[in-house]
Formats: sequence, C-alpha cells, structure tokens
Amino acid sequence: MNAERTRKRLLFIAGRVDRGYMLTIFKGISAAAREREADIFTFVPHDGIVTCNWNAYAPVIDRSHFDGVLILATTLTMRIGKEKVQQGIVSHYRQLPIVSISAKLNDVPAVLADSKTGVINSIEHLIQVHKKKRILCLKGPANNDEAAIRLEAYKEALARNKIPFDPALVIDGGFSAYVTKKSMLTFCDNKKNPFDAIVAGNDGSALGASEFLSTRRSHPGRNYALVGFDDSEDARFHHVPLSTVRMPMIEMGRAAVDLLFTQMEGGSTAGDVILPAEFVIRKSCGCFDTIRMKKVTGSSVRETTAWKRATLAAALEALPRSGLTLTTLSAGLEGALTVLVGGFKTAGEEKIFLETMYALLSAEVRAGGDITTWYAGLSSLAESVANGPFTDRARGVAERLIAQVNSYIAEKLTVHQAVSAAALRADVTTIRFLSRALQDNKFNEHFTNALATLGITRCAIARFAAPITDTLPEHATLMVRWDKTSGTAEFEQKKITAHSFIDALPNASRHDTAVFPLGDTDGWFGIIALSMVTREHLLYDLINDAVTAVLRRLCRAV
Repeated sequence: MNAERTRKRLLFIAGRVDRGYMLTIFKGISAAAREREADIFTFVPHDGIVTCNWNAYAPVIDRSHFDGVLILATTLTMRIGKEKVQQGIVSHYRQLPIVSISAKLNDVPAVLADSKTGVINSIEHLIQVHKKKRILCLKGPANNDEAAIRLEAYKEALARNKIPFDPALVIDGGFSAYVTKKSMLTFCDNKKNPFDAIVAGNDGSALGASEFLSTRRSHPGRNYALVGFDDSEDARFHHVPLSTVRMPMIEMGRAAVDLLFTQMEGGSTAGDVILPAEFVIRKSCGCFDTIRMKKVTGSSVRETTAWKRATLAAALEALPRSGLTLTTLSAGLEGALTVLVGGFKTAGEEKIFLETMYALLSAEVRAGGDITTWYAGLSSLAESVANGPFTDRARGVAERLIAQVNSYIAEKLTVHQAVSAAALRADVTTIRFLSRALQDNKFNEHFTNALATLGITRCAIARFAAPITDTLPEHATLMVRWDKTSGTAEFEQKKITAHSFIDALPNASRHDTAVFPLGDTDGWFGIIALSMVTREHLLYDLINDAVTAVLRRLCRAV
C-alpha cells in the first residue's frame, strides 16, 4: 500500500454496474468495503471503444494507485473473451491481490455460485411438481463459462428424470431479452417442437420469452411454466413474478472483498469460495395458479391441531427468505390459521384473517424482505386448505380469501413498478437538463447542478487533444474538478498526466467512485470520474453521450 494513503484502495473492473445483477453484486462489495473503511474505484470500459487493448487504459488505472483488484469476470469475458481478460487485465495486475467474481480465471482465487445445483433443482421442480416433459432451454452466450454450466445442468436434470435430451429444444437466449425474442420468433414459427415449459439462462432472457409469447396470448404460469436465473428486481416485480434461481449476488460481493482482504493482509486462500444458488418459487412456474382445490373426506381428514401444526411448518418452509424473524412470522401465521380453522362463521372472522395476513405482508416490506416469495407461502396454504378438515362452505371462503391476499401482493408489486418507473423518468429528464447545460460547450455550475440532481457528489473530467483508439496520450487537460460536499468547483483548464487523473479527484472520501472512458465508435475523447450517493437508475450511457458530444466539439475546435 502507498505510504501516503491511509485507506485501502480497491479497483473493481466490470462491464457496467448501474443495473441488474452487476449492480447487486456491487452493493455487496460496497457494503463490505465500507465496513473495512476502504475506497472503491470502479472502472467501466465503454462498448464503443477497443476494449481488448488493456494497455490503452493502463495509465489511468495503473496498479500503483490500488491495493487490490476485483474482476467481475462474467461480464468482461462475454465482451472481449476469456483469453483476453486473462492475458490483458489479469497479467497487468498480477503483482496485486486479485479476486475473480462469478467465473474462473486461471489460478486467480474466485467467488462462485453453485449454479449447477440451483438449475437442477428448478428443472426437477418443473418435472416432478408440474409434470413438464418438453422443456425449452434458452442458453446463454457461447463464450461464457456460466452459460455452459447452466446448459450442462439442464442436460443432467433431464437425464436424472429419464427424459431424453432433445437438441431441438435448445435455442439461443444470449442472456438478453432481444436475442431471446429473435430466437423465439424463429422457433415458434417453425411449429415442429411443442414445449410446455421454458428454463432460461438468466432473468432477462426469461422475461424476453414471456414478453414475446404474450403477443401470442400465451402466459407464464397458465399456458406454460417459466423459470429464470439471477433473481433480478425485474424478475421479482414482473406482472407474473418469475420463479428463478437466486444468484447470491450481495453475498458474492461481500465474500469477494473478504477474500481480497485475506490476500492483502498476507493470509493464504484455501481455494475458491462457492455459495449456494437457491431456487425461488413464485407464480411463473405455475405454482398457486395450478393448484387444484379438491375436497378430501373420510380417513384422510386430519385432526385440527395436527393440521394446524403441519400447515404452519409447510408455510414456514415455503418462506425461507422472509425478512421477518421466525417468532414474528410464526405468531402471525398461527393467528391466521386459528381464525381459518374456526370455519369463518361470521364476516368479522373473515376480516380478522385478511387483516392478519395484510399486517404480515406490510411488515415484510418494512423489513426489506422479498414479498414475492409469499406466492409460494400462499400456494402451500391453499394446498393445505384443499386437504383440510373443513366444510364445503368454509373451504370456499378460505380459497376466496387466499386469492384476495394474492391480489394484494400483486397490487404492492404494481405500486413498486410505478415508483421505479417514475424515478427512471426523473433521471432521464435530468439527463436532458444536463445536455442543455452543455449546449455552449462549457462545463460550469449549470452542469454540476444537473449532476447533483442525479445524486452525484463529486466529478472530474479530463479530455484528450484528439480522439484515441489505441494508446493513451501522456498528457490530458483537466476540465472539471467538482466536489459538492466541500464546495470545490474548478473549471479552469489544467494540464495533467493521464497517470495523475485518479489523484486529481477532490480529496474528500472517495469511497465509491466510478471511472469510465468518454467516447463512441470514433474513439476515446476523455475520461470521467463520478462519486455518487446511489447507482440506482444512474444512466451511464446517457451521461457519456452528453459529455462526449462536448469533448468531440472541443477536439474539432483545437
């Protein structure tokens, strides 16, 4: 560690970290680093620039600036290939402690998820619970190790259940909704290979399939079963919440920081860290919607006390990711079950049941738990009611009330989606304001005011004299050095070396700083560093486009 630095500096290299799975992993990294009082610098290569020549970036994010490196290998290998990641990025930082996340890179210590077990569990659920036999697989990219693992898990799950593998039921999903829709169009128009379920390489691909099939009046959970992978926010809050394999993303981010610090502090690493990937049951696989309510009579009717005990145990087992304490959850469910076995003799008892369930769900939201997993809990409860010691009338009332609670969850999800959409629209409006602030080709207080409304607290921008496509120039011009917290705002053009850009940032805490090239398909016009309160909905691409347009015009004016 540099003797002049009092805080450890970690470099996190990723394809992007403002959305989905990558953002969630970053949240785990950020939380663990904050606890250890370490600073994180995230470097995000730009898609339009030559990303395979790592030496072009080296002066800006030189290893002398950092104490350890975290590499989100899956996103980078998809873009530039595993060999180039290993030969370029890994070899450049080889003198530092390194940890790979989500994929293996030679002998670099890695934090991985047990994707294979998670995928097998999800497919066996489709086969054994929902009796599916024609399962369409939307595979991931060919150059992605994780995609290969998930495809092999699909094949193994079929073999375990004595279902022949049919290569015609494997099509490209590309970890992308766009790729999936194109593949689904060709596959469905062919009409030679019927399917009753879909297992997708990731949630984006699963939701792309759902969107495409909805145009043909086919819906997940009713017309076919659908399972994804990742457990992204989009999956949880989809109008038909997605059953999916949960990638333990926050836990992986935390574990990566712990593993990196073990190396930085001179400890030995005993091997890779492998975390479980849990199958999360929601509605898209058919659970809840496909339960058949059948009256059971005679010797199969259990005693009320035994029924309550068994039903409570089954409901708790179906809610492993509740944010509530076991005591709170058990007490609430037991109260609802007590009312339920009373037979709903009065309308007041119906109200008590609903209020008890709504109170539990509201508490779940406040506790930060995953409300969508309650679909599985309700499925368990509905199945128990179908086989419970009830009169026809009481059973009918119970089924109606459970369906009402199910609708309540859907309403909660709709509100969440509306709030997220509103936040995104607000950020797009701010980006337009940012673009207008730069119409005179100047960086000034109008520009920094726009940044502040995006939750950005610090910014530095340097430009190059001409667009760069290969080797970074030795010098650059510092255009902006702004710190909202301290009131620093410098817009005077100052010559700096590319190597000194990181140290040109404002001196306040740099706990979370994103560094990325500014450019397009014509080249690299400059570099920007941003510190921010949150990365939720931060639109890197639009910031890049707005600022690059100015740098391009300034380059032409020179």
